[in-house]
Amino acid sequence: MSGSMRPAGGAETGPFALAVARVHDGLGFLPDDDCIVVVAEGTIVDLGPRARLLGRYAALPIVEHSGAVLTPGWIDTHVHSTMPGDGRPIEEVAPAPFETRIAVATANLRAHLAGGVTTVRDLGSHLDYLTWSPGPGPMPRVLRFGMPITAEHGHMHLFGGVLSAARTVTDVARANLAAGADGLKLVASGGGTFGTVPHETTLVSDQVAEAVRLAHARGKRVTVHALTNGGILAAAAAGADGVEHLGFLAADGLSRVQQEALEAAVAAGIVFGSTLGCNEAYLHLSGSRGTVEYDEQSVRTEYYSRNAERLLGAGGRIAVGTDAGWKHTPFGAYARELQLLAGAGVPAERLLHLATGGNADALGVPGLTGMIRPGHPADLVVIDGVDFAARAPKVLEVVVAGKRLVSPGTPW
Repeated sequence: MSGSMRPAGGAETGPFALAVARVHDGLGFLPDDDCIVVVAEGTIVDLGPRARLLGRYAALPIVEHSGAVLTPGWIDTHVHSTMPGDGRPIEEVAPAPFETRIAVATANLRAHLAGGVTTVRDLGSHLDYLTWSPGPGPMPRVLRFGMPITAEHGHMHLFGGVLSAARTVTDVARANLAAGADGLKLVASGGGTFGTVPHETTLVSDQVAEAVRLAHARGKRVTVHALTNGGILAAAAAGADGVEHLGFLAADGLSRVQQEALEAAVAAGIVFGSTLGCNEAYLHLSGSRGTVEYDEQSVRTEYYSRNAERLLGAGGRIAVGTDAGWKHTPFGAYARELQLLAGAGVPAERLLHLATGGNADALGVPGLTGMIRPGHPADLVVIDGVDFAARAPKVLEVVVAGKRLVSPGTPW
């Protein structure tokens, strides 16, 4: 690798070229091998075979990654930036003061950037998180959906978006949008918050539809935490853009994909957040083998993967999201989510599309990131291979907004 290196955590600026074996441009692999991608002033200037471009850009420093693969910077569609991902529950971490939560978010986002993620969507934080400007230094782009809109004592109620007799969906949605939220998240079933039941549906279609009406009028998107078939049906009927997780839970708590819910979601074009790793991470990191919760997470890991395969087989859409920050789900482990999706039958070329151009489309920001094209922002990641089913790839290089991150890598 050419060029001087700055201390870990910094970034290098100035024009440069990345030389790699293969390029996935956000749609698929380019036909040429041994390619160069030229970056200047935060954007992609040119790309193509080294033999054709090297003479034109001979004066630039060339960053060599022989044998490696270049893709657009990865996009994580589901994170909780202000939660530590170290096993502590929301009941313990949500009451922390603003300064503490921002310190956690800063460390989390830097870890994700080092692991190849250049854009994240935060799907659950306090309203004051919308006032924070990430930085200084290189950070991922952050799309923030504000307080999750949830039933009284519902899942994630500790973030402040609780409904009551005196506080409607309209009230909470408008509060989020007025504070600058990039979209809205609703909670239509229970989840991991104490006292909630994952297989109970907690919002009806009319409530989701009101949030959709308000968000879509402002060109913003709506996603719904819906672990149940009923919640998925409500989201589809309301015109929501996304559903988080792949639960498809029946009334008895077992995962049984209801054909009506599956068909409604596919017909509505709903994008499901994958979050396969949020259960699997518990198995690796909790140290609680043999406990009831360990057994529950093992079962969930299996049916999330099974449901992902069935959804894709039915023509459904998936966005790659990790649920980083929640419980034992760490930041910086995005490559593990890719490996788990590969295990669910997604081939490498399609998987990289889902993580980049596909996720950009799902978030409604296809011109902002997710592609390698001249004139597009230079968000890039270099990895050491694409045999995802065998192993999570190693991150060799990260570029965000045209700046090379020093000391990239993944802590998984």
